[in-house]
Amino acid sequence: MNPSNSNLRRRGNRQGQKLLLIHGWAHDQSIFNNLCQALESDYNLYSFDRLGYGRSKLAPNLAAEHQHINQLMGAIDDDPVAVLGFSQGARIASRLASSYPHRVRSLISCGGIMDGYAPRATDPHAINLERLKRFAKTGDLAGLRQDWLQHYYCTAGMNPKATEKLRHITENYQARDLLTPAGHDFNFPDNTFSRLSQSQLPTFFVNGEYESPTRCELAHSYMTENSHSSLWQISGAGHMAVLSHPQQVAEGIRTFLNQTNRESTRQS
Repeated sequence: MNPSNSNLRRRGNRQGQKLLLIHGWAHDQSIFNNLCQALESDYNLYSFDRLGYGRSKLAPNLAAEHQHINQLMGAIDDDPVAVLGFSQGARIASRLASSYPHRVRSLISCGGIMDGYAPRATDPHAINLERLKRFAKTGDLAGLRQDWLQHYYCTAGMNPKATEKLRHITENYQARDLLTPAGHDFNFPDNTFSRLSQSQLPTFFVNGEYESPTRCELAHSYMTENSHSSLWQISGAGHMAVLSHPQQVAEGIRTFLNQTNRESTRQS
């Protein structure tokens, strides 16, 4: 895999702390545009299109994405950097931190999940993957996009401006990941949750008030194991908080990274 094919984009303050952003399912890196505008005065920001998404010409491969990002990060810094993952991107970010701990200075999980965690709660809004795959296999991308945009994850806590931006982003989704088993095979042998929750990795969860109960449960369970973790809950937001409430998400990120930096300075 050639990292140069990932459309790596840098923006923000070159003198600021480096932060890598990993987008979620059915998105591309433009999902972070508003968040980056809120952060760019302080941070050196990097984003890219994941395998099979956006402008990436590489084949979808969910199990290999953390390996690809490990290669990609060589173009960013030899030292560990802060990593933010949104939704499915948080799953990838946690795999990266678990498999390549030397790459990740701190982890930010926005509406995220982790391999190895079995929630006690049920998600009444769980994504019907088989339904979406049927849309993709019949070539009905318009139907797939419309179905997804009506999902609770895409509607809770949203406003008209954010909804329109999400619609525009979703128009570019080609469902390549749903047409190959490698693109949506969620089996991963490593218990990422167990490894990271027992580590000392500074971890920050960002959830909207209307986030799914399983993702909220994950954050609280993780925090009982890792004393270097915390939660930032955004009132009025849902799963798409990075898009609908970028200023509030940015405020939480600043609070977390500033605190992490102060603690790192005291320990050095």
